[in-house]
Amino acid sequence: MTEALQAAGYSVALYETIEFLRAPNPDFEAYVFHHPSLDFPQLRNVVTTLSNLRRVLISDWDLPLFCDEIYGAEQTGGAEGNEPRRTTDYVAAMKLFPRLSTATTPLTELASLYQPDVELMTVPETISPRQKALADVLQVPVTPRNPKSIGFVCRTELAAADFGFIYDVVFKIIAEDPECQLTFFGPIELPGPIARNPRVTFEPALSQADPDLDLTKVACVIEPHVDVLRDRCTTRLGFLQASLAGCQYVATPFPDVSTLKAPNLQLATSLEEWHDHIREAFTRAKSVRAARSAASYVKKNHSSTAALSNLQTLLS
Repeated sequence: MTEALQAAGYSVALYETIEFLRAPNPDFEAYVFHHPSLDFPQLRNVVTTLSNLRRVLISDWDLPLFCDEIYGAEQTGGAEGNEPRRTTDYVAAMKLFPRLSTATTPLTELASLYQPDVELMTVPETISPRQKALADVLQVPVTPRNPKSIGFVCRTELAAADFGFIYDVVFKIIAEDPECQLTFFGPIELPGPIARNPRVTFEPALSQADPDLDLTKVACVIEPHVDVLRDRCTTRLGFLQASLAGCQYVATPFPDVSTLKAPNLQLATSLEEWHDHIREAFTRAKSVRAARSAASYVKKNHSSTAALSNLQTLLS
C-alpha cells in the first residue's frame, strides 16, 4: 500500500515503532501505527502529542492480537524482547486512536466490539505495483518447478498446530508418490517421521519484499487452519503470494478467500477433500497456462491501487 500511496502523490515514510517513539517526527499529516501496544511505554505520550497537533491517527491490524480468546492473555515478544505482551496492552493502545483499519471484514467486526465509537475501515491485503512489475519482468509465474511440490508457509507460532490438522493427509501423499516434495518456509516443529523424510526440506521464512520469488520453489501452496475464531480473521495474503508465484492454492475456507473466484483456488472442508484437491493441484500445476492464469487473476483483481480508496477515506 505504501507504493500505491506514493504513486497517488502522498509523501510516505516507514519507521520501526520503537525507533519512531524514541524520536517522533511531527511533520506528517497522518500516522498509521501497525499493531500498537502499550508495551511501548512512550506510545501514549507520542499519540497524545500528535493528537494535540491535530494529526490523523490510525491503528492498523491484520491480526486480532487484542483478542485473548484467540491468542491468550499473554503473548511472547514484548518491546524489549523478554517480557510477554498482553492482549490488554493492545486493547488499551487501540483505544488511543480515533480511527482504525483492518485487513479483513471479520477483523473489523471483531475490533468494533472493542472500539465501537471509532471510524473503522477494511483495507484488504493486495499486491504492490513493484511486486507486480517484478513478477512480469522475471516471468515469475512460469518459473520451472516440480509440479508435485507442496509448500507450507509458517506465518505464526500456531503453524505446527495448523499443519498437524492435515499431517496424515500430506504424509500419505508423500508416501504414495515418490515424485512428491514438501517444503516448509519458516520455523516449525514437526513429528519425527515427516521431518526426517529426504523429500521434506526447510527454507527460511519468506522474504518480506519478494515472497513470490521464494514460492517459485513449489507448485502448490497449502494453508490449513484449525482455530475457528482466528480463521475468520485470516487475511488473503497467503493466497496473493502463492498466486503471483503461479502456484496452485489449497486452503481451509475462511471469509477473506471464500468468495474469490480464482482459477487456482481450492477450498477443502474435509480430510478427503484435502487429499483430492492436492492431487488435483499436481495435475493443474503441469500447465504453464494455469500458472499464468493464477498470476493474472491477482494482478487484475487485487492490486493495491484498487484498494487505495478505502485508506484514503481514513486519511482524509
